[in-house]
Amino acid sequence: AYLDTLAPKAARAERVAVVGGGPAGMAAAFFLAREGAQVTLFEEKESLGGVVRHVIPAFRIPDGAIENDAAMLYKLGVAVQLNTRAKPAQALLNEGFTHVLLCLGAQAAGSLGIAGEQNALTFLETARKQPEAVRLGGHVVVAGAGNTAMDAARAAKRVAGVSDVTIVYRRTKFEMPADEEEYRFALEDGVTFRELLAPVAWEGGLLTCDVMRLGAPDASGRRSPEATGERVTLPCDSLIAAVGEKPDAQALAQNGVELAKSGRPTARAQGGRVFVAGDALRGPATVVEAIADALAITGDILGLAPAACHCGAGAEALLQRRGAMQPAGAPETEFNRCMGCDTVCLACVDVCPNRAN
Repeated sequence: AYLDTLAPKAARAERVAVVGGGPAGMAAAFFLAREGAQVTLFEEKESLGGVVRHVIPAFRIPDGAIENDAAMLYKLGVAVQLNTRAKPAQALLNEGFTHVLLCLGAQAAGSLGIAGEQNALTFLETARKQPEAVRLGGHVVVAGAGNTAMDAARAAKRVAGVSDVTIVYRRTKFEMPADEEEYRFALEDGVTFRELLAPVAWEGGLLTCDVMRLGAPDASGRRSPEATGERVTLPCDSLIAAVGEKPDAQALAQNGVELAKSGRPTARAQGGRVFVAGDALRGPATVVEAIADALAITGDILGLAPAACHCGAGAEALLQRRGAMQPAGAPETEFNRCMGCDTVCLACVDVCPNRAN
């Protein structure tokens, strides 16, 4: 088994505090410890995994997969401190850590400003850990169209007593930030999607929404929604807000992180000894992007150069294969479906069209 062969390289002088045990923190602890650094991982909750463990519905990823990743950290000698709130970065440096990596996630949830709404992250965590405690009624509306909204809608469909779940979004499905795959899964689960609607009031089991239209593009390049003056009502027993998750700017500032006007860190490296990775750096993103940050920061901290291309086909030949679909075959031929671009740009692990990875 892979775990049996896993061992750190020669011990190094770096002593790194990783704050946060989600995908970014776990990946960074793995890469750093594998290279021989001394790593202590601080996690506030009772188990590792971050949003993958505590928020993303269990029907999407089993706990066993997370436990396998955690086992690798223990095998490499990572000192994992659960149920522990880490001290501020400067205090950790004063205690002898040479570097601090902040993997705090994007837990600052946005709000619709409507009385009685539920936050999607809170709902998802409760639905995963205490499903028997969830009461939503028959008609559920989820506001937002990111991946969190899709998870919330799919989880709501599985709650006892729920008859229908509707996602409302102020733009159209072509502008929504959710991955197309996640949107498709929601539709397959029976979730209804209503575009160009923005909730404004909720009373007496009815959600009132402004009917929107798309105007000129905003700073993100998407066309800005604007009210038409028309309104519609939807039956609604529970309103779940899945809008605007952001990094916790206050927590980052308390750790000495310089923030841009957006509230996000100005850079992953903060003064040479403090780093930020994952959703705390990017805002809500993917597990793959969190792992990419962790790998890059490992190189920054340990002074490691990126690995050179080692593929016999050569970078140019591999790049020419991008987008060339191959049908699935027997396990022994699966490698032939892989474009090998992990040696060029790592894009394959994020959006492999062949699912060969």
